[in-house]
Amino acid sequence: MVHVQVGLVRTRLIGDIPFVVDTGAERSLLGYDHADEIGVDYDLCRRPDASIGGIGGDLDVYDEEARLTFRTSDGSTLTYETTLQLASRAGIGIPSLLGLDVLRGFRMVFDRNRSEVALIPRLDWR
Repeated sequence: MVHVQVGLVRTRLIGDIPFVVDTGAERSLLGYDHADEIGVDYDLCRRPDASIGGIGGDLDVYDEEARLTFRTSDGSTLTYETTLQLASRAGIGIPSLLGLDVLRGFRMVFDRNRSEVALIPRLDWR
């Protein structure tokens, strides 16, 4: 689990969200429960932009411009701007997923002894 501060640009909503690292997801997803927790009003969202498929079937998602802020081990922050997918109401219970759109900016190191995954920013990251 990776904790990330999510800031939705259009609605100016901000929240600290736990993300599951998902190397099988092309795009990052804000789970419905987390979106609801930070105050996303789905009645104000545009119609679903797309439908994504996964193990549980298809799910409508909304695209929202977002700033994802990571805190590094030395206490500094690193912010990544992306288009985050927001799970629709049908996605209740689906976790927030950190997908390849963001993970490509990092090198992942798994420490088996500590059962930890470290995300190390790439030097050429935008």
